[in-house]
Amino acid sequence: MVRLASIALGIALVAAQASAQSAEDNRAAARALFEEGVELGGADRWAEALAAFRRSAALVPRASTSYNIANALYRLDRPAEGLAELDAYGRMPEVLGNEVARERGAGLRKLLEAAVVEARLLIAPEEAALFVDGRPVSIVGPERLFLLNPGAHTLRVTHDGYAPHQREIEIRRGSVVELSIALEPLPVVPDSLPMSAGDGSASIAVGLSEVCLLYTS
Repeated sequence: MVRLASIALGIALVAAQASAQSAEDNRAAARALFEEGVELGGADRWAEALAAFRRSAALVPRASTSYNIANALYRLDRPAEGLAELDAYGRMPEVLGNEVARERGAGLRKLLEAAVVEARLLIAPEEAALFVDGRPVSIVGPERLFLLNPGAHTLRVTHDGYAPHQREIEIRRGSVVELSIALEPLPVVPDSLPMSAGDGSASIAVGLSEVCLLYTS
């Protein structure tokens, strides 16, 4: 029994050491990727910098990495995504207890909010599904309010029994877009039934067809 306990303790110690080594390796890799992102950002290679920061954050989430992801998204003219990342940054314990970090985030938020596009769509019927660039928008109801990145977008609205509507739009940084989209009901097509044998009359049924990088450590 004593020997079994010693073996079990030895296995636990080895596992703990392996886990500690793995965590240390992750921290080292995350720092290397962070520094790579800083270097790429300094060279104005923001798409590559964003990829490096995201890989770093996947290994070890840190406030400075999250901030730089939001900043890279701003530089890439993707402020809607940048604001979402900045929201995550603001919830981090490192930020909640650090006034300097909160002020830094507030400064970046002003830049992102000045660049993002506010979209307001009035849609009928209100249960219709909305897709932006092929991705569903989870907001429902007659009025849909959401944020978009500037540039070209494809809007598509669908509902059973209505003809789908698709529209291409081009929007500028910091603008407000207001659109009304009312789907047209599909025509009701009557379906003919077989002639009755009794009097030769036709029986008809009608149905509805459903159719600014901050280099923090």
